[in-house]
Amino acid sequence: MTDLDTRPRLLRPSAAPAHRRLRLLRVIVLVIGVTIAARLVWLQTAESAQYQARADVIQTDVVDVPAARGAIVDRAGRILAGNRTTYEVVVDPKPDPQVVQQVAALAATPADTLEARLLVCGQAGATAGTCYRGQPGEPVPVLQDVPIPLALAISDARLPGVEVRKAAVRDYPSEANAAGLLGYLDEQGGVAGLEAEYDQALRGEPGTSALVPDREGEVRREVVQDPTAGATLVTSLDVDTQAVAERALKDAVKAAREQGYKATGGSVVVMDARNGAIRAMASYPTYDPNIWARGVTESEYAELTAKDAGRPLVFRPTQATAPPASTFKSLTTVAAARAGFDLTGTYDCPSAVVVGGQVFRNYESRAYGPVSLAQALSVSCDTVFYRLGYQMWKRDGGLSGDGAREHVVNTAAAFGYGAETGIDLPGEVAGGIPDRAQIREQYEQRKDDYCSRARTGYPEEPNRARARLLKAYARDYCRSGFEYRAGDAMNTAIGQGRTLTTPLQVARAYAAIANGGQLVTPHIGTQLRSPEQSQDLSPAPGPKATDDAAALAYVRRALATTTVTGTASGAFLGFPLEQYPVAAKTGTAEVAGRQSTSWFASFAPADDPQYVVVVNVDQGGLGAATSGPVARAVYEQIFGITP
Repeated sequence: MTDLDTRPRLLRPSAAPAHRRLRLLRVIVLVIGVTIAARLVWLQTAESAQYQARADVIQTDVVDVPAARGAIVDRAGRILAGNRTTYEVVVDPKPDPQVVQQVAALAATPADTLEARLLVCGQAGATAGTCYRGQPGEPVPVLQDVPIPLALAISDARLPGVEVRKAAVRDYPSEANAAGLLGYLDEQGGVAGLEAEYDQALRGEPGTSALVPDREGEVRREVVQDPTAGATLVTSLDVDTQAVAERALKDAVKAAREQGYKATGGSVVVMDARNGAIRAMASYPTYDPNIWARGVTESEYAELTAKDAGRPLVFRPTQATAPPASTFKSLTTVAAARAGFDLTGTYDCPSAVVVGGQVFRNYESRAYGPVSLAQALSVSCDTVFYRLGYQMWKRDGGLSGDGAREHVVNTAAAFGYGAETGIDLPGEVAGGIPDRAQIREQYEQRKDDYCSRARTGYPEEPNRARARLLKAYARDYCRSGFEYRAGDAMNTAIGQGRTLTTPLQVARAYAAIANGGQLVTPHIGTQLRSPEQSQDLSPAPGPKATDDAAALAYVRRALATTTVTGTASGAFLGFPLEQYPVAAKTGTAEVAGRQSTSWFASFAPADDPQYVVVVNVDQGGLGAATSGPVARAVYEQIFGITP
């Protein structure tokens, strides 16, 4: 090629721009690296706590730590309900059926028992008392109060979805049973009795346990917020009096059965006449309150609620009703005084009276001739009070009366009948003492059924005579069941007919008779105690039942003779009545198709009343013979009398 060659030439690019780009790239990488490093330092220092907290939330298993449940103690501080540590077996809510079978085999328990405990209450097939009352999805306790050897065996088996853990269970160590009073627990707290009424205070405040696993799945650390123990419930109960009342009631039921009575159950109420504090309340039949700690089976729960077993879960002093029988005559006497009858007058006590062609006879007493009202109370003359009821009914207008005066019903209502007493126990029933308006209302609700039965009768009743009687009742009720008739008023006056009361209502009425007319509010809890404070639980008194001090004093004097020369004299033979006079009224309630129910209502000392004792034995026979000895045993314990 010569210098004159004119062909185009390819130019070689300069190396300088490439070097600049390389240096720029290095700078960018360096900046990014420094930024990342700085950010990492920032995260590990200034914001480490924040991100650690976020990580903990993601990885931490937070669970509640239950608080120690507060104790329930008697008035002297003796434990009625406390706690002890034991073991329980919990299972995943949807376990492998084979796992349940293995747990059942190790525990020598039917598998269907464990399966019943896995059902959440409210689910199809769940049974009250055995189902789980917690939330769906939670591990379920299927075995409670587990012995240590069994707990070790189940733990060593390492069954999937099964855990053995420590648990505090309720313990009832007292020599007194008091099952119905105390109630019982399930996973959610108190279900009945004082355990339910004061559940919030007794359960305390749970703590929090936070467990953080490491990469290997082991617990790395634990953070615990301490729980606050529940308060101690101090009660007005006396363990010794409670134990005596329970034992005496059980003996009375046994004795009544030996005499041919069914004696299906009974109650004892021991109450301070001045302020309503309960010293003892017994219910029969009862049960061992400790059975709930190990977990109740379906068959056990069925027994606790079975009619033929007397329904042990029913707390009879506040939940069972019966006609008050002759114990009601004390109120009829007060009503008669309000209606203008002479308390100093004389009243005839024949063997029977006839009203409207119907014969009304004495039950517990014979004919006594002319007697005072005090004597009529002492010997329990039905015919005197039948006549008083009839005469007051006539003064109120008879069949056409408007109920404005209705002295017997109004007096009973003033003494608390037909209303809850306000005791600090759940499930109290009100009973009833129907007036004219209520009888008409009941008629409107039930007349169709009675009129139907008036035509068809009771073919399902195997007893032909009883079937005829029931049909006659239905025919009569269909025709005139809306009327408040003379017979209604007369039966009410002696505590029969439609009147239904609980033993506690009778005790409250007799406390008002004893203390001068003040309705007390029955109560068991007296104080809640915790390290921080004490809370007084004493309730306010109720309204005045009556201001007729003269009538009440008259009744008190009359009742004081019942244990000396009246219907209760046999039950108190040999009792030091001169030192500890007892005022009492016996009663024997009649209910169609059932044996007589025994009543004994009393207070002592009669001249300075402090205690009310009421005893009731359902289908137990005469009041004095069956219930009287129970009241005597209680008074002997209270006053320290050696039999």
